[in-house]
Amino acid sequence: MVGLKEQYERLAETQKRGQATEAVIKAEFVLRDIPVLIPEYDNEPYDFVVELNDDFLKIQAKTAYKHGTGKVRFETVSTRVRSKGYERDD
Repeated sequence: MVGLKEQYERLAETQKRGQATEAVIKAEFVLRDIPVLIPEYDNEPYDFVVELNDDFLKIQAKTAYKHGTGKVRFETVSTRVRSKGYERDD
């Protein structure tokens, strides 16, 4: 059986990895009976919103990997869709 890390590595484009991460996180909220709201446009500073205890929480999903014992590594770069293509902030 192929592990999650190997499945992510098969996705060559970082955008596809991000979409996979969002799908996994959204599914976990749904499995816990937490409503998930998705913005109409994809250029918001968050990926989706959840409703928890009558509060709305903005969620920005990031793909992370285990990095040693008890550590997680992920990119801290924002990418936005613009009319001229993607724009990244480092």
